[in-house]
Amino acid sequence: MNEKNFLRIILITFALLMSLPLFSTEHIVSGHDYLFHIGRMEGMYESLQGGQFPVRISGYWFSGHGDMSGIFYPNLFVYIPVALRFCGFSMTTAYNIFSIIINFTTVFMTYWSFSKLFESKLKGAVAAMIYAGFLYRIIDIYVRSALGEALAMDFIPFTLIGLWLTLCRSNRYWYVVVIGFTGILQSHIISIFITLFAAFIIIAYSFKHISANIKTLAKITAFTTLINLWFYIPFIDFYRKINFHMKVDAINTEHLMYNASL
Repeated sequence: MNEKNFLRIILITFALLMSLPLFSTEHIVSGHDYLFHIGRMEGMYESLQGGQFPVRISGYWFSGHGDMSGIFYPNLFVYIPVALRFCGFSMTTAYNIFSIIINFTTVFMTYWSFSKLFESKLKGAVAAMIYAGFLYRIIDIYVRSALGEALAMDFIPFTLIGLWLTLCRSNRYWYVVVIGFTGILQSHIISIFITLFAAFIIIAYSFKHISANIKTLAKITAFTTLINLWFYIPFIDFYRKINFHMKVDAINTEHLMYNASL
């Protein structure tokens, strides 16, 4: 067995071990935000059944009053568990499979990224396991149930390492940066600000290469902007116009719970 296949087996085993609590068709790890994400998934599922696409407004939760999470929270990747619902999976199973997918994609996207950075598959595998097993990311999955942030963490090394490779090695990696930024923009809005801050540090550090990469940076900016306009134009428009008032004690989320046992 060659090194590449051996490392893949190690990484698959590592991802499986991280995901053991998710291998259940009856139970969801009930972290802080899991009801919110279950509501998003089930709301999108019912809205798609009603013929709405893309789903902007869900009428399922908040005691049937509905919500606009499809405008204010990126939901592109939520179509994955929703597709599982259409395939006949329960909400519990769909939620858990989605969380497992996040673990696996984190491991293998960071493996690719760090392998390119260090020019070593072994170092890439070790770095990927350290990153994927980082306590904060595990807390996101199992304590906070912050699936949006955990999903964005898939793309952060992919984006930043892709940017460094583009500026310092070869501009052929520009598409990696576009995919990475788009993944974050469609996962978790706050994470994009953290990533942009880190990106500016990389750009400043690589100032010697900026003049040779102005066109590439412009292309990255243009493609990333155009690909994500469909979500961010409504988001910015509504954010500017709407005053938010919410009485938490008036929100009844108990009716969401029954889906976890279906």
